[in-house]
Amino acid sequence: MIAMEYHNNTPDQLQGVQIQIPHIEGNSSSQFFNLFVWIDSLDDTPEYLQTGVKVYYTDTYFDTLQGFTTYALLDSNDQKISLDLPEGQFYIGWEQSDISGQKIPIGYDLNSPAGINFLHFNVGQGWQSGRSSGLRHGSLMIRPVLGVEGVIPTKINNFTEWKEIRLFPNPSEGVVYLDGVDGIPGKIEVFNLLGQLLLETTLQKSIDLSILNQGTYAIKITSVKEQKTTSRLLQMIE
Repeated sequence: MIAMEYHNNTPDQLQGVQIQIPHIEGNSSSQFFNLFVWIDSLDDTPEYLQTGVKVYYTDTYFDTLQGFTTYALLDSNDQKISLDLPEGQFYIGWEQSDISGQKIPIGYDLNSPAGINFLHFNVGQGWQSGRSSGLRHGSLMIRPVLGVEGVIPTKINNFTEWKEIRLFPNPSEGVVYLDGVDGIPGKIEVFNLLGQLLLETTLQKSIDLSILNQGTYAIKITSVKEQKTTSRLLQMIE
């Protein structure tokens, strides 16, 4: 496990993380990693943990942040969250989920040798300074995304069609049920036919849409963790 140390001069909010994942030593797009955030000090209980984060390459999926893949902080239901950071130190940690598979490379900037002073690693014997790692002096290319505005994650287009989901009744007078989503984190979005988002909620087995007027709506169901999405037309009647 590795971690980069940062310092806040004033309180702020962490919205996401940018990671430079270069195309070297094969393709790691089928691999996953875990993301950690610690506040004040490195210990056994991070303030934030996101497991099973999928690798994306920015030269395959367009991103405007010059080669860095942008990951939003998500809760257990795949909803964006922010983490309050007080003045002082915080750490962003990274760990590959399964080290028996293809290794995930992380960019390392040799033009910023002072970054070695803020690199920490733990191989099961406690946290140690990067200065004792034997690495050439440089900076691990992991960056925090701070501020009050929600982060825009790197655009991804490789979601598979979620064919197993059944939405009923359709037409509906109010409550709509979803079959095939038990225990799966995700979100439900409801759009009108002009593409305007009317409602967004966590993925669940039923949703009450009685507030909608009579008409046709698009229901989009997405799970980032499962890499699946589907859109269905729903007719609301009175």
